[in-house]
Amino acid sequence: MATSPFPGVIVFTSRTDILSVFRAELKEVHMDPIVTPEGVTRCIEDLIRFRDGLLILDWGVGVDKAVQVLEAVRSPTRMEMRPIFLFSQDDQDDLEGVAFEYGVVYVHKGEMTRNVIKQCIQDVIKVEGVPEDVREGYQMVAEARKRGDWAASLLILKGLHEQFPDLERIRIDYAENLFKNGQKDEAKTLLVPYCDQKDADPRALNIMGRIQLVENDVTGATTTLQKAKLINPFNIDRLLALGDAYLKINKPTMAEKEFKEALGHGHQSTRAVEGLGKSLLVGGKINEGLAFLKQMSSNREMASVFNAAAILSIRGNRYSEGMKLYNVAFETVEREAQVVGKLAFNMGIALHRQGKNDRAIICLGIAQKLDPENDKAKKNYLAMAKQLGAVELPDEMSALIQCLRDVYYAEVGTLETIDDQGSEAKDEKKDGNDEVA
Repeated sequence: MATSPFPGVIVFTSRTDILSVFRAELKEVHMDPIVTPEGVTRCIEDLIRFRDGLLILDWGVGVDKAVQVLEAVRSPTRMEMRPIFLFSQDDQDDLEGVAFEYGVVYVHKGEMTRNVIKQCIQDVIKVEGVPEDVREGYQMVAEARKRGDWAASLLILKGLHEQFPDLERIRIDYAENLFKNGQKDEAKTLLVPYCDQKDADPRALNIMGRIQLVENDVTGATTTLQKAKLINPFNIDRLLALGDAYLKINKPTMAEKEFKEALGHGHQSTRAVEGLGKSLLVGGKINEGLAFLKQMSSNREMASVFNAAAILSIRGNRYSEGMKLYNVAFETVEREAQVVGKLAFNMGIALHRQGKNDRAIICLGIAQKLDPENDKAKKNYLAMAKQLGAVELPDEMSALIQCLRDVYYAEVGTLETIDDQGSEAKDEKKDGNDEVA
């Protein structure tokens, strides 16, 4: 009896009629076992059970569910070589871009009759033929990355690239590893051919966009990531990177859209939640931002979002709005000494950069009082105290909070209405070493 070409098959579809045909045709070519999960969670569990099994995925289960499954296939190391057959009964324009992004070996769009399914299965068997050396190498890379050893994974990918110089996936994975190891120029040299061509590779564009963000080329990064999004609008990492880029160029409404898209695809990561919170706060939608952020479990995380949003507003030439966010944070965040201390520290640094040391010293004094381990707060406070003299501060938290609010009201005067759209201010590259996020 012939043996199965794959160690198991996972068929994820909500169509019972199609499922029965797949079962029959798969058994005809001796594919076994066949599992048919009913939901995303079970499908992901089956992917773990059948590590190298064939995944047959119906785009018709819904975009969010399909993307969650494809993201799970990639794994944290992004080194999986699993064969994937993706199909859609509709003429889905985005399917080729999705397939390109996630390493899908076979795509079919259109009617799924018994004869079509039979032919598709035969084609998948023919197409799936990754050299064994590549499979073994990628397994070694995955193990190295799980250990956090990016230097070791770089050496393995370099060897694979030298052995198989024409394999696009190896070239792009090698470029990503170079970027992770700080070799940005070498990474860009490898990526450029896949970014400039008419049918650009979305993964190459994604990595190039991340490099541009690190290099503070925010405008270039936004353009590159938008180009990749046109090819595949469902990649979660890209949505998050675009959101970050829009925040850096002071376009909170556009950032908000990207983070909402990521969350809408079921991606409830801390980065997505914090990104949307920052977007709402920077965009002046404080009440909406507060309501959303209250679902965050950590007081420190919530304070960190307020702090980051305030810094972004101030850097975007919206100084009074940034100050207002600090004031709202003092009213909203639970009064944990270290958390309030870090907020006070950053507010003090912002005042100092405006040349207002008479108010900055109060904030920094409170910061070093509440958070004695913050050496930067202590150093800055002592330096100002030599010029201005020490400040007398109360001991009770409520009194310290009132001091911070008095500084705010003295600085801004009255509360202002924040423009929902914000301004498109030029993003300035700043040191930022004094600011604690």
